[in-house]
Amino acid sequence: MREEQSLIAEFMQRRPAMVVNNSDPKRMVELLYQEVDELNVEIEAGNVDKIAQELPDVAWFCLTIAQVYGIDLENAIWAKALRNEHKYGEEYFDGSIPYEEAHALCREMWDRNNDGNYTPDSI
Repeated sequence: MREEQSLIAEFMQRRPAMVVNNSDPKRMVELLYQEVDELNVEIEAGNVDKIAQELPDVAWFCLTIAQVYGIDLENAIWAKALRNEHKYGEEYFDGSIPYEEAHALCREMWDRNNDGNYTPDSI
């Protein structure tokens, strides 16, 4: 993922006006929502070719947001995977209880354990 983030950095470096225009967090999220909405339309239509065209747009905006904020997205994803592994044990999703019940139990654990100070370093 670092290679892709470097691609975004190089792209943005050659287009400084794009950085200025897309550095407002609210604007960046609006653009991401727009891309997610376009992806959703294609998912609902079941058009795999169009999904394959829209999915990179969503990823592009996620990578751009990470780049603007100086976030190493690869590290952030691994940290999130570790937090999820810690919070949502396999026993809840091994098929022994219905998904809805497992999801509710995980949500309860999240609410109980999320004190607002949960960071990648806190696991």
